[in-house]
Amino acid sequence: MTEEYYLFTKQDIYFLKKGIEIHKKINDAVKKLLVPGSSPFEVNLFVKSECKKYKVRSSFFGQKNAKGQPFPAHCCVLVNEEIVHNVPVSKVAFKNGDVVKFDFGIIYNGFYTDFGFSVIIGDDVYNKKLLVDVAKMSVDRAKLFAIDSKKTGDISSQLQNIPLMYGFKPVHFFCGHGIGKMLHMSPQIPFWGNQNEGEILKDGMVLCIENWIAEKSNELDYMDDGWTCVLKDKSYSSFYETMVLVKKDSFEDLCV
Repeated sequence: MTEEYYLFTKQDIYFLKKGIEIHKKINDAVKKLLVPGSSPFEVNLFVKSECKKYKVRSSFFGQKNAKGQPFPAHCCVLVNEEIVHNVPVSKVAFKNGDVVKFDFGIIYNGFYTDFGFSVIIGDDVYNKKLLVDVAKMSVDRAKLFAIDSKKTGDISSQLQNIPLMYGFKPVHFFCGHGIGKMLHMSPQIPFWGNQNEGEILKDGMVLCIENWIAEKSNELDYMDDGWTCVLKDKSYSSFYETMVLVKKDSFEDLCV
């Protein structure tokens, strides 16, 4: 994570919103693929073709991990217990009741996007709707604090406390982040924290406010591919992420 942050001008926001419009179109098209019988492998191929169609680049492709390994896919498609950064090579078909997380971004006119969602495949046969809803609920609550002179802890405390109220746990170690002409910029926004702590937010920052929550234990295992994490107890996880512009006395969710 770079220590730099980026402050957007009005012209920058104009171009960022154009990129977000394309990203949203790709997200909407992907949702139609998230059905029983499709697979993470198919979704990744589709996203690659959509990026070509709209003449944009995936902001995930080629990003390097701590070991310097470039990410070899165009998006992340995570099933059930999988958490963050997986490489969607699996050809195992989605089945009824799977909780699938789709995480993705593009580069448009030099600006990066990064947001995603969770869906339940087919029918909610395992009663996971609340798990999916609470991830979004916590982000929707947290973004209310994306205001100039507030602190990252004001956001993080909501990402932590709302899942805990429902018996779920935020995943530690990973975090949301600032964004601009790089994918990951300051400030870091953990999924846990205390109000009035952390970095001070500034007018013009764009934040990727996200939350990954675990149904039961939030202990993680790391897979051999160097990227994918899973919940150690193999229970379910969910995720939601949006992009929010910090303003002087308010905020703007750029993805709605």
